[in-house]
Amino acid sequence: MSAASRQHSRPPRVAGARRGRAEGPPGTPADGSQPSAPSRGLAGWRPGQRADQRADQRTDRRPAGPAAGTGRPASPTPGGSRWRVPQLPLLAMLAVLVLLAGSAAVAVTLGERREQALSDARTAAVEQARTAAVTVLSYDHETLDEDFAAALALSTGEFAEEYARTSEAAVRPVAEETRAVVEADVVSAGVVSAGPQEVRVLLFVNQTTTSTRADGPRTDQNRVRMTMQKVGDRWLVSAVDAL
Repeated sequence: MSAASRQHSRPPRVAGARRGRAEGPPGTPADGSQPSAPSRGLAGWRPGQRADQRADQRTDRRPAGPAAGTGRPASPTPGGSRWRVPQLPLLAMLAVLVLLAGSAAVAVTLGERREQALSDARTAAVEQARTAAVTVLSYDHETLDEDFAAALALSTGEFAEEYARTSEAAVRPVAEETRAVVEADVVSAGVVSAGPQEVRVLLFVNQTTTSTRADGPRTDQNRVRMTMQKVGDRWLVSAVDAL
């Protein structure tokens, strides 16, 4: 090849371009060899990045999920805050137990008060029945007005009305005629039934009678059931039955 041919085959010179090896397409190595295909394991690689940094990035991009093999969410990272959900069923159960305990205490207190009130009623009614039996079943022909008035003061209801009629219609004429004196003595007494407002008392009463019909005193042993009714703060006789 002649010198003229070689001269025409050279590429034209560009201002500022360096003389040297022919330049290939961008990305072609300077020695002219073809660039190798990037490895699949280097996806996301940036120049100047180390392999351990790339591994950390891949790990950070993994979505949070259940711990392997447990089916439960992964535990929070150390130092992270964790909100505890209140155990509502447990709190409700504790509240119910407290209410039940309070109700039981109230029920026990009320029961004790009822028992005490009933015991007080028995005691008061029996004592008043003893006193009433002596007053109602005793009389003296010389003090009939006072005796009948005292008995009526301890009576109530229909019994008071019946006593007023009987004492005037039946007792007074016989007592005045025979100059009778009747004295009652309660030997024993016990509760038959009891409630807050009414108590039935069984009494064993000895009645000693002195009159012109007998040469001397005569004693009759009687059993009497007396019903005591609470009126206000007093126990009054509401019925008397001879047994």
